[in-house]
Amino acid sequence: MTLQVIHTHVGFRPAHQQKKILVTDVPEARSIFGDTVIHVFNQNELSKYALTHPHTRDDAQRGSLQRHNGDFGSYLVADVSHFSHPGVYQAYCGNECGPCFVIHDGVYRRLVPDFIRFFQVESCGRNVPNWHDVCHLDDGYIPEQDRFVEASGGWHDAGDFRKWTTSTSMNAIALLMAHRTWANRESRFDLAPGTFLREALQGVHYFLNMQDDTGCMRSNVGAGAKSRHDNLDNRYTDNTPRSGDERRLHPMPVGPTGKFTTLFALYADALRAHDPDLSARCLAAARRSAAYDLQQGKSSATELQWRAWSFLELSRITGDAADREAAIAAMNQLLALQVVDFIAGQNTVRGFFRDNGPKPEFMRKHVGHEYVYIVIAEFLKMWPTHADAGRWRDALAMWLGDYVQVFANRNPFGLLPYGLYEQPSTEHPGWTYRPLGEQLFFRYFMAGNKMGNSARCGLQAAAIAAAAKATNQPAFLSNAYRLLEWVVGNNPFQLSLITGVGPRQPSPHSLMMGPIPGGVMQGIPGDERDIPYLASPLWSCDSNMYEYYGYNTSHYFWGVMALEEAMA
Repeated sequence: MTLQVIHTHVGFRPAHQQKKILVTDVPEARSIFGDTVIHVFNQNELSKYALTHPHTRDDAQRGSLQRHNGDFGSYLVADVSHFSHPGVYQAYCGNECGPCFVIHDGVYRRLVPDFIRFFQVESCGRNVPNWHDVCHLDDGYIPEQDRFVEASGGWHDAGDFRKWTTSTSMNAIALLMAHRTWANRESRFDLAPGTFLREALQGVHYFLNMQDDTGCMRSNVGAGAKSRHDNLDNRYTDNTPRSGDERRLHPMPVGPTGKFTTLFALYADALRAHDPDLSARCLAAARRSAAYDLQQGKSSATELQWRAWSFLELSRITGDAADREAAIAAMNQLLALQVVDFIAGQNTVRGFFRDNGPKPEFMRKHVGHEYVYIVIAEFLKMWPTHADAGRWRDALAMWLGDYVQVFANRNPFGLLPYGLYEQPSTEHPGWTYRPLGEQLFFRYFMAGNKMGNSARCGLQAAAIAAAAKATNQPAFLSNAYRLLEWVVGNNPFQLSLITGVGPRQPSPHSLMMGPIPGGVMQGIPGDERDIPYLASPLWSCDSNMYEYYGYNTSHYFWGVMALEEAMA
C-alpha cells in the first residue's frame, strides 16, 4: 500500500457535518517525529499572493490524523467538518496531495445536468445531436406469437442498445419523483422548466406498450435475437416496421409488478394537468398492473414495498378509500417483517427486514431492499396524522440509529452492507461472511458476483435522506453524503465512477456510445474476503464494474435529489 490522500472529488456542502479526509496508514504518512499530520490550504487565498510571498504559509491549516481500525483495515482520518467557508481546497500529507475539492452549496446540484444528458444520450427513438440519429423505430417483434408490438422509445441500457423494462423504469421513477418536488423550480439545477417531466415522458409510451393484456410487464427489447444475451440484436435497424429487420421483444413477465403499478401511477399523477388523456391511459395501465399484482398473491417484502407504494399513489390520484385501505394493509404486512428486536445473540443491529419470499431470510438485493424506507417515508408525507404514523416513524428511526449508524461506524467510508445472512452461504464456500452474532452475518459486497455498488450507494443515500427528513433527524444526512462520496473518489482506489466528474476515472465499458458525461459506472465490487476490489479494465475479466447499467445513474441521481429536498 502506498501513501494516498483520499476524499471525494466533488467536494462538500458547507453544512455537511462529516467532512472526512482519509490517508493510508503507511510509514510515509508520518513526520520525522513520528506523528501523523495533514495540511489543508485554501487555493482561493493562496492565489492572491506570489508563491514566494510569506502570507502563503498562513493559508495552510495543520491538523492531526486519527487512526481508524475497521472492517477494511487501518486508515488515518482527518475530520475537516469545521471547514465551511466556500472555496477551493487541497490537502496533502507527506509528499502526497489529494485532488482539489470544493466547498460550496451547489457541489451536487451541478451534477444534475450531466445526469439529464446521460438519460438523453441513452434515449431510444429520437435524435440526440452529436450522439445518435433517430433509432429503433421498428422495435419490436415477438417471434413466438408472430406479432409486432410498437416498442420504440424508452431508454437503452448500459451503453448498448438493450432495453430492459425493469431497470430502465427506474429512470422514469427517479425523474418523476424529481418533477414532483422541483416542478417550476428546475432553474435551481440550471435546467429549463419542465425538464424532469419532459425527460420522463421519453419512456411513457414504451412502458405502456410493453404491458400485455393481462397487466404484466414484458421483459425487454433487444436482449437477444435467438437467445438471451446473444448480442445479435445489439445493433441499429432500418427503422422500418415489418421489413424483417426488427429486433426481438422478449415477452416473459418481469417484476416486481408493484413497481410498474407505481410507475404508471406516477405518470398518471404528473400528467393530470399536462395531458389528461395520456394520464387516463396511465391510470388504466396502473389498474391493470395492480389487479395482476394482487392476482399473483406474492407476499415477500420485495413485493410488499412496491404494492404499498403503488396503492398510495393510486389513492393520491383517486382519493378512493379502497386504494387507501389497500395501501395501509400492504404496509401493515410489510412492517410485520421488520426485525425490531436484537437477534442472534447480538445487541447492536436491528431495523432491517426479512424478505419472506421463496428464500425466507433477510432482504438482500443488488439494488432494491432500501426502497422500503423510502416507501415508509412516503406514507408519512401522505398521511402524517394517521393512527399508525408513530409506528412508521419508529420504523425509520430504528433503521437509522440501529443499522445505518452502526455499520457506518465500522468502516472509514461509511458504507452499508449488501445484506445480512443467518449463516454463511454454502453456495460460496471460502468467501468471508462477517459475524455479528451467533446466527447473523453480513457482507458489504455480493458474494460470487462481483457487481459494484454505485447504484446501491445512491439508493441508500436516497433512503437515508427520506428517513432523516421524515423523522426530523438531519444529522443522519451526513451518512447519506458519505455514500455518494464513495462513488466520486472517496474509495481505496481514488476513482470517480462518474464519467466527467473528478480528475481520475476509469474508461467505461460502453460498446455503442463510448464515454457518456454523467454516466455512473457499475462501481467497485468486493473480493472473497469482502474487501474492495479493483477489476481489470479488460472485458474478459470477472467483473463489470466499468459498465453503464442505467439504474446506476438513476439511483445516484435519486440520491442527489433526495438529499437536495432534505436539505432545502
